Amino acid sequence: MQTQRGVEGVMAAYTLVQTAKLNDVNVRKWLNEYLADAYWHCVKKAWRYAIQEGKDPSRRINEFNVDPLETVRAKALENPDDEKAQMRYRCNMHYLMSDYDCAGWLKTLLDKERFGAD
Repeated sequence: MQTQRGVEGVMAAYTLVQTAKLNDVNVRKWLNEYLADAYWHCVKKAWRYAIQEGKDPSRRINEFNVDPLETVRAKALENPDDEKAQMRYRCNMHYLMSDYDCAGWLKTLLDKERFGAD
């Protein structure tokens, strides 16, 4: 099923890829570094929350989830004593990415020395 939001997301991604190609930027290399940086941002933030809550750092935190943020936030607010609901909220990818600086990576899209086409 298609949604307006889904179409807008695809068009934004297509625009980034085409802009990179027009500027002789290696899209795969740029995207790999961007996604790795975004992933590590989420991991570090999730671990920060887990350690603050006294979780054992030698164990797995939780699975990252991509459920709509409104849904997991509502469940966490409904049940403030439900540890699992609270952790699902804090390990939600939308929540973890909320303070990620995408603008810095957009500027690197034109960095030919770093991401120049091979």
